[in-house]
Amino acid sequence: MTPGFRLGPMLLPLVVALTACEERETPAQLQAWVNMVRNNTTATQPQFVAAPAFIPLSYDAETGSAPFGRPQNAGSDLPRARPPQRGKAQPLEDFPLESIQMVGTISQEGRRYALLQADRIVYQAKPGDYAGKNFGVIRHIADDEIELEELLPAAEGGWTIRQAKLALRGEKK
Repeated sequence: MTPGFRLGPMLLPLVVALTACEERETPAQLQAWVNMVRNNTTATQPQFVAAPAFIPLSYDAETGSAPFGRPQNAGSDLPRARPPQRGKAQPLEDFPLESIQMVGTISQEGRRYALLQADRIVYQAKPGDYAGKNFGVIRHIADDEIELEELLPAAEGGWTIRQAKLALRGEKK
Protein backbone atom coordinates (compact mmCIF):
# COMPACT_ATOMS: atom_id res chain seq x y z
CA MET A 1 0.00 0.00 0.00
CA THR A 2 1.32 3.46 -0.82
CA PRO A 3 1.76 6.13 1.86
CA GLY A 4 -0.89 8.34 0.24
CA PHE A 5 -3.59 5.74 0.83
CA ARG A 6 -2.73 5.39 4.57
CA LEU A 7 -2.66 9.14 5.08
CA GLY A 8 -6.12 9.74 3.48
CA PRO A 9 -8.25 7.97 6.11
CA MET A 10 -6.46 9.88 8.89
CA LEU A 11 -6.91 13.29 7.23
CA LEU A 12 -10.65 12.98 6.77
CA PRO A 13 -11.56 12.99 10.50
CA LEU A 14 -9.08 15.83 11.09
CA VAL A 15 -10.70 18.01 8.38
CA VAL A 16 -14.19 17.24 9.72
CA ALA A 17 -13.12 18.13 13.26
CA LEU A 18 -11.55 21.43 12.20
CA THR A 19 -14.63 22.53 10.24
CA ALA A 20 -16.80 21.74 13.23
CA CYS A 21 -14.77 24.22 15.27
CA GLU A 22 -15.60 27.07 12.91
CA GLU A 23 -17.05 30.12 14.64
CA ARG A 24 -20.82 30.25 14.22
CA GLU A 25 -22.94 33.37 14.37
CA THR A 26 -25.17 33.67 17.38
CA PRO A 27 -28.88 34.45 17.01
CA ALA A 28 -28.18 37.96 18.35
CA GLN A 29 -25.60 38.60 15.60
CA LEU A 30 -27.99 37.28 12.97
CA GLN A 31 -30.82 39.48 14.25
CA ALA A 32 -28.50 42.53 14.23
CA TRP A 33 -27.59 41.83 10.59
CA VAL A 34 -31.26 41.46 9.61
CA ASN A 35 -32.11 44.77 11.32
CA MET A 36 -29.21 46.53 9.58
CA VAL A 37 -30.31 45.29 6.15
CA ARG A 38 -33.93 46.21 6.87
CA ASN A 39 -32.94 49.77 7.88
CA ASN A 40 -30.61 50.35 4.91
CA THR A 41 -32.95 48.98 2.23
CA THR A 42 -35.71 51.12 0.83
CA ALA A 43 -38.58 49.76 -1.21
CA THR A 44 -40.22 51.93 -3.83
CA GLN A 45 -43.60 51.36 -5.33
CA PRO A 46 -43.91 52.08 -9.05
CA GLN A 47 -46.26 54.85 -10.03
CA PHE A 48 -49.02 53.47 -12.22
CA VAL A 49 -50.56 55.55 -14.97
CA ALA A 50 -54.29 55.88 -14.63
CA ALA A 51 -56.24 54.09 -17.34
CA PRO A 52 -58.25 56.32 -19.65
CA ALA A 53 -61.88 56.63 -18.73
CA PHE A 54 -64.13 54.09 -20.44
CA ILE A 55 -66.81 55.71 -22.55
CA PRO A 56 -69.42 53.17 -23.63
CA LEU A 57 -70.93 53.47 -27.08
CA SER A 58 -74.65 53.70 -27.23
CA TYR A 59 -76.51 51.41 -29.61
CA ASP A 60 -79.97 52.14 -30.87
CA ALA A 61 -81.60 48.92 -32.05
CA GLU A 62 -84.23 50.80 -34.07
CA THR A 63 -81.86 52.76 -36.30
CA GLY A 64 -78.58 50.83 -36.12
CA SER A 65 -77.51 47.83 -38.11
CA ALA A 66 -77.47 44.33 -36.64
CA PRO A 67 -74.35 44.09 -34.46
CA PHE A 68 -73.55 40.51 -35.47
CA GLY A 69 -74.72 40.65 -39.08
CA ARG A 70 -72.61 41.01 -42.19
CA PRO A 71 -71.93 44.64 -43.20
CA GLN A 72 -74.09 45.93 -46.05
CA ASN A 73 -71.20 46.68 -48.41
CA ALA A 74 -69.13 43.56 -47.68
CA GLY A 75 -67.81 42.02 -50.86
CA SER A 76 -69.31 44.60 -53.19
CA ASP A 77 -66.06 45.96 -54.61
CA LEU A 78 -63.97 42.79 -54.45
CA PRO A 79 -62.50 41.46 -57.68
CA ARG A 80 -64.30 38.52 -59.19
CA ALA A 81 -61.12 36.44 -59.04
CA ARG A 82 -61.41 32.97 -57.62
CA PRO A 83 -59.10 29.96 -57.48
CA PRO A 84 -59.14 27.79 -60.57
CA GLN A 85 -61.11 24.56 -60.47
CA ARG A 86 -58.51 22.19 -61.86
CA GLY A 87 -57.52 18.59 -61.49
CA LYS A 88 -54.19 17.50 -60.12
CA ALA A 89 -51.88 20.20 -58.74
CA GLN A 90 -48.60 20.91 -60.51
CA PRO A 91 -45.34 20.03 -58.68
CA LEU A 92 -44.35 23.65 -57.89
CA GLU A 93 -47.67 24.22 -56.07
CA ASP A 94 -46.38 22.05 -53.21
CA PHE A 95 -43.86 24.74 -52.19
CA PRO A 96 -44.31 28.24 -50.76
CA LEU A 97 -43.28 30.87 -53.29
CA GLU A 98 -40.56 32.10 -50.88
CA SER A 99 -38.80 28.72 -51.10
CA ILE A 100 -38.72 28.63 -54.92
CA GLN A 101 -35.66 30.11 -56.66
CA MET A 102 -35.22 30.99 -60.32
CA VAL A 103 -31.93 29.50 -61.50
CA GLY A 104 -32.12 30.23 -65.24
CA THR A 105 -34.10 30.15 -68.48
CA ILE A 106 -34.05 28.00 -71.60
CA SER A 107 -35.73 28.31 -74.99
CA GLN A 108 -37.01 25.38 -77.01
CA GLU A 109 -38.79 25.73 -80.35
CA GLY A 110 -39.39 29.43 -79.77
CA ARG A 111 -40.92 28.99 -76.31
CA ARG A 112 -39.20 30.29 -73.18
CA TYR A 113 -39.10 28.20 -70.02
CA ALA A 114 -37.99 29.25 -66.54
CA LEU A 115 -35.81 26.90 -64.53
CA LEU A 116 -37.12 26.97 -60.97
CA GLN A 117 -35.46 25.17 -58.08
CA ALA A 118 -37.42 23.92 -55.08
CA ASP A 119 -36.15 21.45 -52.51
CA ARG A 120 -32.93 20.90 -54.55
CA ILE A 121 -34.88 19.80 -57.66
CA VAL A 122 -34.98 21.95 -60.81
CA TYR A 123 -38.33 22.22 -62.63
CA GLN A 124 -39.19 23.70 -66.04
CA ALA A 125 -42.08 26.18 -66.00
CA LYS A 126 -43.79 28.07 -68.80
CA PRO A 127 -46.31 30.93 -68.79
CA GLY A 128 -49.63 29.63 -67.50
CA ASP A 129 -48.05 27.12 -65.10
CA TYR A 130 -48.78 27.35 -61.39
CA ALA A 131 -46.19 27.88 -58.64
CA GLY A 132 -46.53 28.50 -54.91
CA LYS A 133 -49.23 27.73 -52.38
CA ASN A 134 -51.39 30.78 -53.28
CA PHE A 135 -52.52 29.71 -56.77
CA GLY A 136 -49.63 31.65 -58.35
CA VAL A 137 -49.86 31.72 -62.17
CA ILE A 138 -46.72 32.50 -64.16
CA ARG A 139 -47.62 35.41 -66.47
CA HIS A 140 -44.27 36.40 -68.01
CA ILE A 141 -40.75 34.97 -68.18
CA ALA A 142 -37.82 37.35 -68.72
CA ASP A 143 -34.10 36.54 -68.72
CA ASP A 144 -33.65 37.68 -65.13
CA GLU A 145 -37.10 37.26 -63.51
CA ILE A 146 -40.56 35.79 -63.78
CA GLU A 147 -43.81 37.60 -63.00
CA LEU A 148 -46.67 35.83 -61.25
CA GLU A 149 -50.19 36.62 -60.11
CA GLU A 150 -51.26 35.08 -56.81
CA LEU A 151 -54.75 34.77 -55.34
CA LEU A 152 -54.97 35.47 -51.63
CA PRO A 153 -58.09 35.12 -49.48
CA ALA A 154 -59.47 38.55 -48.57
CA ALA A 155 -60.58 39.33 -45.04
CA GLU A 156 -64.06 40.30 -46.20
CA GLY A 157 -64.50 37.12 -48.20
CA GLY A 158 -63.61 36.61 -51.82
CA TRP A 159 -60.09 36.82 -53.22
CA THR A 160 -57.41 39.45 -53.77
CA ILE A 161 -54.93 39.41 -56.66
CA ARG A 162 -51.28 40.08 -55.73
CA GLN A 163 -48.45 40.59 -58.20
CA ALA A 164 -45.22 38.75 -57.36
CA LYS A 165 -41.79 38.36 -58.96
CA LEU A 166 -39.05 35.79 -58.67
CA ALA A 167 -35.63 37.17 -59.59
CA LEU A 168 -32.80 35.09 -60.97
CA ARG A 169 -30.71 33.74 -58.10
CA GLY A 170 -27.91 36.21 -57.41
CA GLU A 171 -29.72 39.13 -59.10
CA LYS A 172 -30.92 42.03 -56.93
CA LYS A 173 -34.23 43.65 -57.91
